[in-house]
Amino acid sequence: MWPQDLWELCREGEWVDSSAESAGSLQSKSQCNVKHILSVLEAATMLEMPSLRDLCAAVLANLVMDVDERGILELMGVTETFGPEEERTLLNEYPWLKL
Repeated sequence: MWPQDLWELCREGEWVDSSAESAGSLQSKSQCNVKHILSVLEAATMLEMPSLRDLCAAVLANLVMDVDERGILELMGVTETFGPEEERTLLNEYPWLKL
């Protein structure tokens, strides 16, 4: 793990390694395999590995911090939205979605 003094808060609210910044390469959403992180998160949860589970959750939380709805859909690979009928069905099945 890098010493904390080598980390700084980026403009977008994402933690980045300041040594990587000087090298000209920042960790970005496009470099992160979200499906893989979700798979590891699921495995860590099932195998009761709290440290790995918490790490995966923190990485995902960092990725969605300060991202709007469209950005989250893009990050998760959602390409199309629900039609009116599908949305109505979901809202009937899960009333808490109306909040």
